[in-house]
Amino acid sequence: MAKKNQKNSRQEATQRKKQQRRLARTERKPTPIKASISVVKLRGLTNPELITDTFPLFGENATEADARGDMMEIVVRAAWSTHDLLSQPEFADIAFSPLDTAQSYAEIGAEMDISLFKGKTPLTKEEEDRLQEVFDATVERVLTEDMRGQFIQALTTLRKRLRQQRMPKDLARAAAAQMLLEMTEYPSLARGAGVARASVAECLEIGFEIADELTQLGDSDEISQLPPDEVLAIARKSGIINKMEGFFDKIPGLQHFAEKQVQNIREEGEQAVYKGKLVLNVYSQAELRQAHAILESLVPKEDGGAYAMHELTEKHGKNLVEKWIAYIEALFIPERVRRLHNLLLRTTQNPLHNQLKSGAYLLLLRESLAGDDIGQHELRFLLFALIGELALLETEDAKKAAAGEDDSDSE
Repeated sequence: MAKKNQKNSRQEATQRKKQQRRLARTERKPTPIKASISVVKLRGLTNPELITDTFPLFGENATEADARGDMMEIVVRAAWSTHDLLSQPEFADIAFSPLDTAQSYAEIGAEMDISLFKGKTPLTKEEEDRLQEVFDATVERVLTEDMRGQFIQALTTLRKRLRQQRMPKDLARAAAAQMLLEMTEYPSLARGAGVARASVAECLEIGFEIADELTQLGDSDEISQLPPDEVLAIARKSGIINKMEGFFDKIPGLQHFAEKQVQNIREEGEQAVYKGKLVLNVYSQAELRQAHAILESLVPKEDGGAYAMHELTEKHGKNLVEKWIAYIEALFIPERVRRLHNLLLRTTQNPLHNQLKSGAYLLLLRESLAGDDIGQHELRFLLFALIGELALLETEDAKKAAAGEDDSDSE
């Protein structure tokens, strides 16, 4: 069965490579411009600089009136021709998620009832057009508001540089691409920006390659049941990690994308700890009581009631947090850091945490605590863990107090 699965995986990989070549052929041809687009006015633009920058597209004696006329077809074609601009330094940190892009492409192909990885060669004109439709729809799906914003910012910076370097033709093409990205009244036009299309095509190819590598690791359902350490070991043994580093060299923006993903994982994990959704019992009851005493010394309870922990830390944050951080730093001497690392080691070896979003966060945290010192990210974790566990302690104390009152009432 394993050999059969490997054979199927190799066949799928071969079909994917054929698909990539077909995609490259279709992407070299401009998407047909519908008649309705050619009569779109440019009056919806809020950035008059873009119109001025596109003047070279309409001839030496072009005026703003000409640019605002029925010349959208010229703008669209100029925007589509900006694939080469992706090599400019302004776009170095931009990249789409390779796996999400590949998944979107596959899903859209299935929705359009197109077999993406199986088919004859060469393709007919109709088949190439259908694949182009899949790619167009993929660009539109993955070109989110955030991604559009990144390209607009990069194009704005690029236009400034091109203007200083007196390169009017490239400036006009960059302005045309930015026009399409900014025309929210006609969102489907954004997919015509060649610089964005080129980025999608690059990341889609990488996505196919990563997907091929992942299929070689084994059954996805079985892998999902493994502890994070085992998954990491399998990935290292397969060489996929080294291959990912090669992808970073090929597309610099992927490095920035990966760093953003790591940052998102950290932020989600920290919020889970802060809100008590991820509790590791980092502190003993005695340590929590001491931290509570620090709280009471700074912010006395009103009417003897319980603290609303999260509201309180936001209201009295600076002074209280400084005291707590000093307390945490005194607690976490090297020996205590090693104990925390062992706790995380045991936790990440539990398959349960592979099913949670926090699993990746705990793995990152464990690796960063491999030494004897605590850095910025680790200190934030310890502070949020203190706040989250204190909030739970407050809740438990309130329940006990309520139970005591109920008992006294019943007597």
